[in-house]
Amino acid sequence: KQASATAFGIDQTYQDVTSSRAMGVTYTNSDTKPRFVIVQASSSNAGITVTIDGVALPVTNIGNNLVVNTCVFFIVPPAKTYSATGATLTKWVEMKL
Repeated sequence: KQASATAFGIDQTYQDVTSSRAMGVTYTNSDTKPRFVIVQASSSNAGITVTIDGVALPVTNIGNNLVVNTCVFFIVPPAKTYSATGATLTKWVEMKL
């Protein structure tokens, strides 16, 4: 294979997958390349917790009784599971094959 064919981002596109994603549900990266994931959520007193293959990542926290949107960004290796929990989902976008 050519190196460019296996490089992260090559032949991958940003896709709005909001309609097929939900907070608290675990998904699996079935692609042969890592996925770049962007999750936007809204809340007045919650944060977003991201878990990749059973490991919880440090994330942002929303507080002060203000209704705000926040985004988290993360990369999921091939064949690994991932989820986001906490606030109310606003938008979920993934760069994938």
